[in-house]
Amino acid sequence: MRKGSLLPRWLQFLYIGNEEELSVAEKIRRYITLGLSLALAVGAFLFLVSNWINGKNDMIYHNLLLVMGGIGGVVLARIGFYRTAFAVILIVGNLSFFVSSVLFNNGSENYLITGIVAVMFMFERRLVRLVLSVFFGVLFNIVKLEQIGARGWEHEVLTPLHYSINIWTFLVGIIAFMELYRVVNQNYRDLLEKQREQLENQTRDLAIANESKEKLFAILSHDLRGPVGNVRSVLDLVMEGDLDAEGFDEFRGDLAREVGDVEVMLENLLGWASSHLHGLDPEPKDFALRRQVEEVLSLLHDRAQRKQIQLVNDVGPGVWVHADFLQIQTVLRNLVSNAIKFTPADSGGEVKVSAEQDGDRVRISVADTGVGMSQDKIALLEAGRIQISDRGTDSEKGFGIGLRICDDFIKANGGQLAVESEVGAGTHFWFCIRPGKTGRPALDEDSERGNSVAE
Repeated sequence: MRKGSLLPRWLQFLYIGNEEELSVAEKIRRYITLGLSLALAVGAFLFLVSNWINGKNDMIYHNLLLVMGGIGGVVLARIGFYRTAFAVILIVGNLSFFVSSVLFNNGSENYLITGIVAVMFMFERRLVRLVLSVFFGVLFNIVKLEQIGARGWEHEVLTPLHYSINIWTFLVGIIAFMELYRVVNQNYRDLLEKQREQLENQTRDLAIANESKEKLFAILSHDLRGPVGNVRSVLDLVMEGDLDAEGFDEFRGDLAREVGDVEVMLENLLGWASSHLHGLDPEPKDFALRRQVEEVLSLLHDRAQRKQIQLVNDVGPGVWVHADFLQIQTVLRNLVSNAIKFTPADSGGEVKVSAEQDGDRVRISVADTGVGMSQDKIALLEAGRIQISDRGTDSEKGFGIGLRICDDFIKANGGQLAVESEVGAGTHFWFCIRPGKTGRPALDEDSERGNSVAE
């Protein structure tokens, strides 16, 4: 059996190609269209030959019309016009069956029942199915009454009305059964489709979670052990008396940087883990953005000063936003920290945080004059995967989790993180969130000075 096909081997000639992209219902409709077209063409051709051999020339024209209708349906189906193909065989076939059965009493009216069954499968709208089914049923009823009337009703046991009631009882039974089957089958297919989507989503989530877990273990086993080992080595030297105060001063700056890197890493790891364990449900409030940016820049002032990088708060005092205070603070801290990390020391570098009204949103930007990123690096960041990032311009550690947390928190507050960068020309991150109501009392001091979610 071909991939994506619902057909058994002996019906593979009905294969329509590219079936993996089609729904089950659409596959069935196309099978029916092609199958009925072939059946009409082949069957009518056999009857044409039989009637020609038996000298029934009047019926040959009807057979020829059916053959051409069937061939037309096959051609249209093969080039992709399935609905047109079905319309052709539906009109040509059933009108020919009706006329030939009235003129020649050849029993072809029974094929009208096949038309009813095909209609019940082919059309999505219930009204269309019922109208066409009743129309073919009327044609079938007319033919039967006409055939008996030609022989004379005086020879029949039933009256025309009673005979019609029997016919319609039979037809309504077929229509009701096919409608029930169609609805149940459609509901079953919908259920299977939902289950398939759920399984695909679960598989994707599990793959991402497994990859994230492996990255986290790699970070913990490699990048955490190194700094902690360095601190432990220096402390051992001090405890054993092999390192005096003067020698310790030589290591003080390196140790401070190592401990700072570990602290940032632990904050990000805990923030990432907390967001995935307890969800990302934000608690939005209105607050002045400038004051929050000032707090973030104050926390990172010493780190920027060591590299002689200027931190600029270009957010106006009238800019208010409506978002989760702590989540946005975590985002700003990570973006500014990253900007400092990748801006060279002693180069007159600058990291600027700005905000402006952008329609019904507030656009918040963090731009630096650092080393920038390649397009390949940007593509990896936009993929949303945890990765071990490059070291900073002063050999600062990078753990690749901060931007993932930023993206998660910004999405939770209704925004989308975006980046523009060029190697050697700096990096510009920005996102948009809802504006707040200007002039409302700011958050209380304890709330504004609260620890980040990561802590």
